[in-house]
Amino acid sequence: MRTRLLALALALFCCLPFAGASTPADAGARNLALLKQYGELGRKGDYAAQAAMWAPDAINNGRPMSIDEIRSQLEDIHRVFPDHRSSAVETTASGDLVIVLTRTSGTHRGVAQTGIYGGMLRP
Repeated sequence: MRTRLLALALALFCCLPFAGASTPADAGARNLALLKQYGELGRKGDYAAQAAMWAPDAINNGRPMSIDEIRSQLEDIHRVFPDHRSSAVETTASGDLVIVLTRTSGTHRGVAQTGIYGGMLRP
């Protein structure tokens, strides 16, 4: 089964303190660069480095998650959808707020090991 998704994702990754004063435009540009780096790490399969970009007190799908849980879920997405691809269609940023419209596709080939997406990827 070929799955195509069009999702609006609100992404707020670990935002490190800025050196010196910065404007919201500077912070937005920096956070868009971080998001691009995050996507590149995913395309390389470096899920540990991706997970390390999340804040230690991250909340994912409404619940607190450790960096290890985030890494596990990233690995699970790529195990279930081995040809998973995601690309940004449109982005906007203002300070710490980054909004990304993404196009994601992949072929459902496995069974999720984690409860990602509320367990919807489990049989």
